[in-house]
Amino acid sequence: MTKKINRRSFIGYISASLATSLLLKACGDKPSYSPSPSTMILTENPGNDSTDAENSSETFKIAIALPGVITDGGWNQSGYEGVKKAAEKLNGEMIYVENVAQPDQTETLSDFARKGYDLVVGHGGQFDAAIQQVANQFPDTFFLGVNGNIAGENYASVTTNYFQVGYLAGVVAGLMTKTNKVAYITGLSFKGTNLQGKAFELGAKSVNTSVEVVISYTGDFNDIAKGKEAALALISTGVDVIYHLLDNAAPAVLQTAQ
Repeated sequence: MTKKINRRSFIGYISASLATSLLLKACGDKPSYSPSPSTMILTENPGNDSTDAENSSETFKIAIALPGVITDGGWNQSGYEGVKKAAEKLNGEMIYVENVAQPDQTETLSDFARKGYDLVVGHGGQFDAAIQQVANQFPDTFFLGVNGNIAGENYASVTTNYFQVGYLAGVVAGLMTKTNKVAYITGLSFKGTNLQGKAFELGAKSVNTSVEVVISYTGDFNDIAKGKEAALALISTGVDVIYHLLDNAAPAVLQTAQ
């Protein structure tokens, strides 16, 4: 597999891989930057006498920065699996870094680019600003933001159709509620999370015109304490159905609701 690959075709392929994986999963002092990347070599044996260095230079290399862990059973795992599937099909090399906090996004993406990765993925709309900043510094690297809202010479966004998922969840919530008060909890506010919240509201009101929809942003997809606190606060105000878009904090919300 060589790096001579049609960019539009590749973006289309990885978009399909990400979308499939995502939809299957749908339902103090700042610490010093010290990522612990995990690398997956997914190349086939070329069957010739080329040196390892030559083979490496011809391998299409993909990197993904994740805001959580790949075992969360949701957003991060689906992103990891989508990129992994694309890399396997392309006989490429993949590397990933988990738990990338917002202050570390720029350095993480820059590090991938400096190491020669051809495609760098920021998994979440919260990576938009970092991608735009870093892309200008590394014109030979292509950057992809998942569920973002950016486009440029060497960067773009791919979005999943969470609007439909959110709308259907809203329909269910609107039919289930006995207090006529339902809620949507998520981490950060950006295009993807806002659209899903709006879809949830529209879905709920399509079947229950009396329902009140509350939207809560915890500020962190992974903070368990914040997720639990948000759920408790909503329940105390009469909310009896909660829909969430969280990562590591999701189990805390579910346990609180029970």
